[in-house]
Amino acid sequence: MFTKPPARFTEASLIKRMEELGIGRPSTYASTLATLQDRDYMRLEKRTIIPEDRGRVVTAFLSSFFAKYVEFDFTAGLEAQLDQISAGEVAYKSVLREFWDSFAAHIEQTKDLRVSEVLDTLNDLLADHIFPA
Repeated sequence: MFTKPPARFTEASLIKRMEELGIGRPSTYASTLATLQDRDYMRLEKRTIIPEDRGRVVTAFLSSFFAKYVEFDFTAGLEAQLDQISAGEVAYKSVLREFWDSFAAHIEQTKDLRVSEVLDTLNDLLADHIFPA
């Protein structure tokens, strides 16, 4: 017996999921999806989102080496901070400083990665897709 993979997102189901996670705003959803298509990270087939190889590689790279920055909670938290800045509750410089201090430290940890380490990691994550049985 074979298991069925989960259904792929449609534009509508992806936007609904983003809303549930507190990511993005109604005014940004269309441009976000357009950017993903324009950069060939995904395509639409019969209203279904299909990831492109470029999107798979970028996702694998970011989730392997910059996991914190692609987590839903991080994105939603940053959106909440942007709302606080917009409302005048928080100074934008403190938010930027906090982000940059953390990000710069992370870059410092990853800057010496060898290309072979990155390629080995991507190969491990994408082997089934790139080299099907």
